[in-house]
Amino acid sequence: MERGVQRWAVNLARWDPSEAQLLFCIFLLPPHERPPITKFLNVEDKKRAVVSRMLQYMLVHEVLGIPFKEITIGRTIEGKPYLENSGVKFDFPNFNFNTSHHGDYAVIASEPQCLVGVDVVSLEIPKKENAVEFIKHFSSYFAPSEWNNIISAGTSIDILVEFHRYWCLKEAFTKAIGVGLGYSIARLEFHHTNWNDIRVQVDGEDSDDCRFWLSELGKRNWVCVARCHPKRAVQSYKRTLWRIDFDEEEHNRALLLPNREFLLLEVEDLIPKHEKEAYESLRKKCSAAYANEGDAREMLGEMPKGFRLVKQKFTLRQIKEVHACLIATGKSSNKFQQTKILALYASSPLNTMAFAELVFCQMEKPDTFSINTMIKGYNLHSDPQKALQFYYQMRRRSMASDNFTIAFVLESMTSALLIRNGKGMHGQMIKFGFETSTVLKTNLIQMYADCGSIDDGSKVFDEMTRKDLISWSTMMAAYARLGRVREALALLEDMKREEITPNEYTMVPLLRACAQTSALTLGEHLHAYIGRSPQIRRDTHLGNVLVYMYAACGALDKAVNVFNEIEQKDVLSWSTMIGGFAVHGHGEEALSLFAQMKFAGVKPNDATLVSVLQACSHAGLVSEGRKHFDLMKREYGLRPKLEHYGCIVDMLGRAGLLPEAHEFINSMPIPPNAIIWRTLLGACNAHGDTKRAEMVSKTLQESDCDYVGNHVLMSNIYCKAGRWFDAERTRNMINPIANKKLPGESSIEASSNVNDEIVNPPLHLQIEV
Repeated sequence: MERGVQRWAVNLARWDPSEAQLLFCIFLLPPHERPPITKFLNVEDKKRAVVSRMLQYMLVHEVLGIPFKEITIGRTIEGKPYLENSGVKFDFPNFNFNTSHHGDYAVIASEPQCLVGVDVVSLEIPKKENAVEFIKHFSSYFAPSEWNNIISAGTSIDILVEFHRYWCLKEAFTKAIGVGLGYSIARLEFHHTNWNDIRVQVDGEDSDDCRFWLSELGKRNWVCVARCHPKRAVQSYKRTLWRIDFDEEEHNRALLLPNREFLLLEVEDLIPKHEKEAYESLRKKCSAAYANEGDAREMLGEMPKGFRLVKQKFTLRQIKEVHACLIATGKSSNKFQQTKILALYASSPLNTMAFAELVFCQMEKPDTFSINTMIKGYNLHSDPQKALQFYYQMRRRSMASDNFTIAFVLESMTSALLIRNGKGMHGQMIKFGFETSTVLKTNLIQMYADCGSIDDGSKVFDEMTRKDLISWSTMMAAYARLGRVREALALLEDMKREEITPNEYTMVPLLRACAQTSALTLGEHLHAYIGRSPQIRRDTHLGNVLVYMYAACGALDKAVNVFNEIEQKDVLSWSTMIGGFAVHGHGEEALSLFAQMKFAGVKPNDATLVSVLQACSHAGLVSEGRKHFDLMKREYGLRPKLEHYGCIVDMLGRAGLLPEAHEFINSMPIPPNAIIWRTLLGACNAHGDTKRAEMVSKTLQESDCDYVGNHVLMSNIYCKAGRWFDAERTRNMINPIANKKLPGESSIEASSNVNDEIVNPPLHLQIEV
């Protein structure tokens, strides 16, 4: 328990960071912690705010052992911090902490069970009035006995010292119980003996469930720690605590834990070990940049002269170094340079949008290009909802949009499948005169098609006065994806009549759509057209897509023919053909082709090994599957991922080796997901292992208990075992509203159209049929 009692302090006067170092420390914190810090204009305020938060994260990391980047700290509506890692088990019944910063110091205190509040004050001598005049502004906050002690303390300095001590005690108590600004500290009356044995009365009643310690921290700085019973917490803070009710013995034991003296730390002590090297490197490079601007310009690759920097690929560390040198050389406020560094963060495939947000917030007047860069960045990082939030926020600020803005926003709506928002954007395009743009109209077609409103997309296409190759290709691919083969073929003929020649880029999305919908007839038609068209370049990429299309449609012989015709086979060529053999149960052929691939000197990748392991699973080649899985890291230099582990579980399950499959899952170095457990449950169903199925089902209920398929599988297992009562009980666990099982579908290609048949459709669908 005593390990949960921590008292840390940082003397901010001893930390004089460059702007780059300060930014580095802000970047260490989670994204939601950064805006409250960057809003401060004064550097000293930023220092206090960032160190206060770094204290919280490092203390939790050191005391509870949670990895720095996995810590989640929230705040109540009154501003009280609390730990949100509810799924983690701790050694303490009620671990909580509190911070304070004022003057030169930032401090933190923690407790394992009791509530903790901490407040630090720094003596400030008023400039425009004397001590008594200054404190009279606050007289209503003190009880008569407190006020008498303050004004009779002696000299002006003594009066201010006494005033700050009482104020520190009151603040520590209110912060411990988590109250907000509306709480009247005049309700509190403190008594002490030479500032020891401190006691408090609340509304005139003694409070025996609290303890206080007041100590001097450096010259003219005082810090107070309050320790209180959890039942005193306000309602919003109680909801964050793990336990409220403790018996008298438990509480007294926690209340009487020894207090600690404050441990004085440096800011560098709050930086995680894996980031310290980067921080030190940054400090040295910034010093060099200040000393010699020419070296900094060399590091930036003559950045002011062109866009070459943005076109290169950089690691996150390199981007941070470039950004730091811009700050160090005084160019971070230059709009041209800000735009460049913003583009670096937003266009990076790494997780860098939080850094882009900070750069954008520091721009005084962001232009349309910067706004477009942010939206495009969110799309690149697969966060379309954030992109739309950002766009609507910019609209509320009346910031201008252009064709690129509309295109990027439509891409976000397409990714998020927001048809209503997409229609609203369609209206905005008409309102502001963007409807004549062929590019934007094509994006609209894509949005409508992906959101399931193909008829609206077709209407936009028909209304276009100028259609280019991409417009035609987009509309044809949309029809093909939905299995509307006749419409796709008709468009291809119309396109040729309009004397617009398709190219290989037109064919690729069409062929992929054929693969997804098993539209073999259309795929063969397109393949024949490719063979007759000299304008279409038959490269490796097109050949790979043809192999994928034929394999997905079950025409393995044709897939092999196309594969053999590819002159320069890459790893995707081999992987696609191996995957085709694997899916259709031709394990021996898949492994034979894999051996040829290695003999040809082509190094397999993750996808290749997934196909190989699938082949072993489908063909029951257990020993071969084990061998290739073991060789992944040793021979191929590949680290197994969840997909590979899933293939092994499936292989062992199909072979009836359920104990080995179960043990394999439990020994995985990465946490298994619900799909892997569900694979084992399916194997238990196939082999009638009811006891193991019950264990697996319990694990699944803890991870994704609302998934209807788990209950259906378990019910079927009970039925096979003749346990009808358990089967009915399991079926009754399914929420009929929240867990609707999708009807089964099968596709039949007839008269060049792919028709979906719904197995046992709902009544309203039966009527339509």
